[in-house]
Amino acid sequence: MMRVVVRVVLLLSAIMVRETQALSSSPSKTTDRRRFVERSAAALAATGLFPQVKSASAVAPNSDPGSPRPLVYRVEAGEPMSLQPLVGRAVGILERKIAESADCVLVGAARGDAEDAEIAARVAKDLCFFAQRERRPVILAMEAAPFGTFLPLKGEPSDVDAWPAAGPDPSWLRPFWDIEADERIAIGVNPDTLRRIQQKGLSAMDATDRQLYVRDDEKFANYPTKTIGYDVYADRVIGRKYDQRYANDTNAPQRANYIASAVLQHEAAATRLANALQRRQGKKPPLVIAIVSDDDLKFGHGIQGRLERLPILSSASVSVSDDGAAQGGESKQLFPTVLSILCNPTAPSTYSLTPRLRLAITLFPENQPRKLADYLWFSASPPPNLIPNMFNPIDGQFKIDFGLSTGGSAI
Repeated sequence: MMRVVVRVVLLLSAIMVRETQALSSSPSKTTDRRRFVERSAAALAATGLFPQVKSASAVAPNSDPGSPRPLVYRVEAGEPMSLQPLVGRAVGILERKIAESADCVLVGAARGDAEDAEIAARVAKDLCFFAQRERRPVILAMEAAPFGTFLPLKGEPSDVDAWPAAGPDPSWLRPFWDIEADERIAIGVNPDTLRRIQQKGLSAMDATDRQLYVRDDEKFANYPTKTIGYDVYADRVIGRKYDQRYANDTNAPQRANYIASAVLQHEAAATRLANALQRRQGKKPPLVIAIVSDDDLKFGHGIQGRLERLPILSSASVSVSDDGAAQGGESKQLFPTVLSILCNPTAPSTYSLTPRLRLAITLFPENQPRKLADYLWFSASPPPNLIPNMFNPIDGQFKIDFGLSTGGSAI
């Protein structure tokens, strides 16, 4: 009997070594292998014969073996809003469900931040893997790229140095060029148009601007007044960003015009993403993964809220041109399912007045506050005083009772 056990253990160890090597050599398609290695390591460690294999869990990119706190959180609506930690298998299950059910996933990373870009690209690669496994085509959308920019399917664009959003050193964008998407699109606004809006406001938009960046003039004009809490968002998020960026700058644009330029960026991105969602490639609709600035994602009133209210056409016989015009067939209107993932948020970056994250921009339930984001992803263990109202972690379909809370829900 002992011989059989030893043989099984040795075989499992050999397979685990092979899979670990494959894991390190093919990071864009590793989620299933990662889970296998974790389970194998746990099984081998349980035998007591190979305790050293516990270190194999270090290959999981969404876990930190030295971290006392989880790296992935789901923001739970409520009074107050809370955070549901996800660990181990739960992270892979979550990524699979997002890739299978969402129409568009917004991944927010601070511009110019290499660490944010690294984790955003890693999450996007996992989502690509799960979506493509379900035979869903994947469209990668880049907000840093101005509209009209040619983005090759492989490698770095030749003109990335000229993108204003890329900054003086565009090397932080390199992780995104390794994502194996079926199509890449640019959803940013032309820099000349943004400068014009910052000088004169939205009244400076001409017919060409509206055709390129605005899909529904009436919804664009009414969004600020018909969206509950938008005035608070514009003042406390976009306005504070202006105050930070242009403090003591004598050449700064007017505050109202800066907010207008941000509004146009959000509407333009939502328009381009809605047009991309209307494309039907084969039997299954595409998954659009948009890499956007973290400020354009926070609290849901930016790109996410604007995209959610733009209908998309649903019919196998309908095709949509790049300008959004439907061609042929009968169709019905549906509204897209849009999810948001915010990378490495901090108390200052969420405009919190305390050391903790701000999960909503209003404390009054009648104002229907929106979440900071649907999910938060950290590249390193967050400080204990950063995470407010945390539930017990979920591993797979099971909750781990650390005595941290009595609430929370399954994935």
